[in-house]
Formats: sequence, C-alpha cells, structure tokens
Amino acid sequence: MNHAPHSPEAERAVLGGLLLTPKKLYEVAELIQPSDFFFDQNSSVFRVLLSMAASNKPIELVSLIEEVSSQGNPADYGGYTYLTSLSDEIPSTENLLHYAGIIQEKSKRRQLIKAARGIIDEATHGTQPAEDLLSLAEKKVFDVRGDSERLAGVQSLMDATRKRRTAWKAIVSGDRSECVPTGFDDFDNHYGGWPRGYVSFIGGRPAQGKTLVAVSMMMRAAELGVPQGIISIEMPTGKLVDRMASALTGLSVAKIHERDEKTEQAFADAATTLEEYDLYVDDEASSMTAVESSIRRMARQYGCQVIWVDYYQLIRPRVKTEDNQSVGLDDIGNTLREIAKQEDIAIISLLQFNQQVDENKVKGRTGIPAPRMSRGSEGVYLHAALYFGIYRQFHYHPPEKPMGGHYTPSSLSTMYQPLELICLKSRERAPKDIGMWVQLETQRLFGSQDEGFNVPDWGDLIRSRAYDQA
Repeated sequence: MNHAPHSPEAERAVLGGLLLTPKKLYEVAELIQPSDFFFDQNSSVFRVLLSMAASNKPIELVSLIEEVSSQGNPADYGGYTYLTSLSDEIPSTENLLHYAGIIQEKSKRRQLIKAARGIIDEATHGTQPAEDLLSLAEKKVFDVRGDSERLAGVQSLMDATRKRRTAWKAIVSGDRSECVPTGFDDFDNHYGGWPRGYVSFIGGRPAQGKTLVAVSMMMRAAELGVPQGIISIEMPTGKLVDRMASALTGLSVAKIHERDEKTEQAFADAATTLEEYDLYVDDEASSMTAVESSIRRMARQYGCQVIWVDYYQLIRPRVKTEDNQSVGLDDIGNTLREIAKQEDIAIISLLQFNQQVDENKVKGRTGIPAPRMSRGSEGVYLHAALYFGIYRQFHYHPPEKPMGGHYTPSSLSTMYQPLELICLKSRERAPKDIGMWVQLETQRLFGSQDEGFNVPDWGDLIRSRAYDQA
C-alpha cells in the first residue's frame, strides 16, 4: 500500500498551514475530509482540528497539543515532536487550497484503485449476472467521482448552520432555488416547482395522461434551460420523440404516415428544435441497480436537475419478493429518495393506480384518486414530497353537445379538455389542485396562465375548484 498515490509533503503543508492560518480551515474542509489523508496520524490531526473549530477552541500549536493529550495516546497523532514540526518549512500558506487539492486528487486515485480491485474480484469470483455487475462497476466509479462518503458524513450543527446561512443568502439573491421550475405558472406560483433533494410522484389510471404530463413538463422546463432526464421503462425513445414532435407541431403523429410533405417538413423542423433541448433519455434501464446508475450519470455527467422515471411499478427491485410486492416497491421508493437527496435533484416517478380509483366518488365525481391507491404499495405516500393523481373529468363524465348528444372520442381528442393534478400530499406547501388543459390528439398540455392560450369555455360542465383557483 506504500506505493498507493499519496503526498506526504502536501499533507504536512495543509496541517502546518492551518496552524498558521486557521481561518482557512472551512475552505479546506470543503475540499477534503479526514478520510482523504493517506497517513493515519495526519487524518487524526485534521479530525482534531475540525473538532476544535466546532467547539470554538483556538487553533494553534499549544491548544492542539493540549487537545491531543486529552485524547489519549499522542503516538496516534505522530507524537509531540511531529506536531511541533508541522508548521516548519511551510512553502506558503497562500497555497493551502492547492495543497488540499493535491490531497483530494491522491485520495480519489486510491479510491479508484480500490474500486477497480473490487470490480475485478467480483468479475472473477462473483456469481451475479454481467448486467448487474456492469451497473455495480459504474456505481463504484461514480461513488468515487461524487464522493458518497462525504455526502453521508457527520457534521456539527455549527457547520450545518453556516452552510445553510450561505444558502439562504443565495436564495434571497436569486442565485439558488430549492425548487426546479416546471415552466407552468399555475404550478410554479404555488409550489415553486419540483423540490430538490426529494422524490415526488404522479399517479394515474391507464390512458389518463401520465406520460403526456411528464413529457410536456420536460419540454417546458427544457425551454427554460433546465436540463431534464427520463428513464423510460415502458416506452421506447422513438415514441417519446414522436410525442414531443407532435406537441411542437400541433399535428397528430398519425399524420406522418399519410406521406404528406408539409407534415414531414413540420416534423423535421420539430426535430431540429428538439436537438437543441438539454434532454436525456434512457430506455434500457429497468432493474433498480441500473436505474440508480442511470440517474446518477444523468445528474453528474449531464447536469440534469429533474429526472423522471416512467414508471415506478415497472422497476425490478433488488429485493426478491415473490410473496410481497410492496416490500420490493418500498425498497425502490427508499432508494429513489436516497439518490435524490445525495444528488440534490428532483426525481419524479410516474406510477399506476389500482382499480379502486375507477369506483371512488368525491362530491359526485367518479374516478377521483386518493392517497393510498397506488398499485402494489402504500409506501409511496410516505416517500413523497409532492404526490399528485391525474384526473380527466371527461374520461369518466363525457360532455354533452350544446344541442344534445355526446362528442365522439375522436372529435373530443382535438378539443382542449380539463386535466387536473389532484394533490394527494405536499410536504412543505399547502395542498392545492392544479387545473390544466390537454389536447390528446397532439399530446399538448397547457396552463390557464400560458401566454396566448385561450381557456376553453365549457360552461357549467367543469365541476372543480381547481379551475376557480387558476
């Protein structure tokens, strides 16, 4: 192990420099932690310095020696002679962050070597399928890049408060938002957008418009310059592109098969627009291991701030649960919540509701979703920061024509009809249902406040306060 990457000079320079310039401790601590030091004695000294700062003790040689003496065996810290020599021959305290960067670089190289050895061992002696092994290998590498240990590290409340104070200033100045905007004012004005660091859910019965909502929100946010990703387990990438192009052109995807040159050109122009969007798709990940790897890759390599999963119950869990599906789904929910927190992103998972929704009546309206109607797991309610159920009134209560009779499904699909996001849970804001409008034929979703959108007049047919609040 003595041949592992390390720099004794950089480690001494950082420790000695901090004894001379203690005010730089927090800047250094942003780059490295005790575990980044190669030598145990240096790691122990740095840990003591952090502890002293958290206790508001002065950071200088005499106090350090006194603190070490109270800890037990001075040899664990290199001994008194070593401690008194730390601040000797320091090249420059102005370069402390540079030296810390060297320590960080060497640490990552050691972690990478360790990860590689683990991968080789698993590939040689392990029994898991190659697909899972590839995902595991990728995760190990990403953990080195993202420094997962640091994310889970213990910190003093003083450190946490100082970081939070900085975050508050950034929020007030507009440099940071703890929610990622959707681009739909009706939603963002109340909820602020999707909350970072959490997993949220949008559920619905089949054909209610779950993927439509996800794709529309992705595109709207992409227009604002917010990178988005989607893990599409149900639908191939080509079909997602079709839906996006249809929404952009206002033309049904079916028209592309009519071999009309104008339609072909419109879709070609839409493709050019889509190529400029900061959107990323993965339609191959389906196991929880692969989904986790894909989410982390989208967040770290491509800067995605919102990542969609379509959909929850299609993910293959790590836990084998032939007798109890909810155990596997709850493990998936816990994992998604953990990833969102570690990567500081918003994860939105679509999910299917069970058949109870079709019979559920609220104030005379059939098909209203309720919190614990997720198919296969009630744990969704516990995991969610925001939880919405999709309700399309005309699916359950088709509107009548003014002169009598009902619209055909085909003609109704060309009209702007109500689609509600029924709020089933909101962790930080007061629950509020969001009324939106959808044109099913072209997969287009609109908000009541969208510029240039004329809200349709369905008279007394719309029976929802969501539209009174809009």
